Amino acid sequence: QDLTYFQNRFYIANNAVLVVSGDVTAEQVTRLARSKLGAWKKGERIPPTFRTPELPAERRVFILDRSDEQPAQAAVAQIGLSRRAADYFAAVVAADVLGEQVSKITAVHPGTKIETRLETRLLAGPLMVRITASPSDLAGDLDVLLDTMANMHTSPPASDRVESAKARLIASMAERLK
Repeated sequence: QDLTYFQNRFYIANNAVLVVSGDVTAEQVTRLARSKLGAWKKGERIPPTFRTPELPAERRVFILDRSDEQPAQAAVAQIGLSRRAADYFAAVVAADVLGEQVSKITAVHPGTKIETRLETRLLAGPLMVRITASPSDLAGDLDVLLDTMANMHTSPPASDRVESAKARLIASMAERLK
């Protein structure tokens, strides 16, 4: 019942966006949309009323003990920012620079992988950095990550790293549009 209520309340025609890409005319898109979506009913648009999440009072560490045969993993997460934030693109570039800097430093350990994700949402989403490494390398790799994050707070990255991150992001956007 809750799912049906949610769908009927929020999945309405005048609360949706249709995005089209390719070699089509506006008339073709309009005709196709009306034939497929024409019966979709409009309704009352309800603005979002979510509360901003509270910041944690202190750092928390969770440890899961696993066998030494499996790769070890560590994740650092914090509240990031909203996709509506004025400095959204700067944060996306900074997250990419962070991932690249840590990857280059930890490259001395074969098998270490770094994944940086900045999930932007209507409200602030998480910034997560995940490290997968051998159990013997994980603590050192985690130190490198935390040091790199601390250094980025006090001194900006080199301009060539920022320009490289911008180029990667533009290329990835172009690739996704294909």
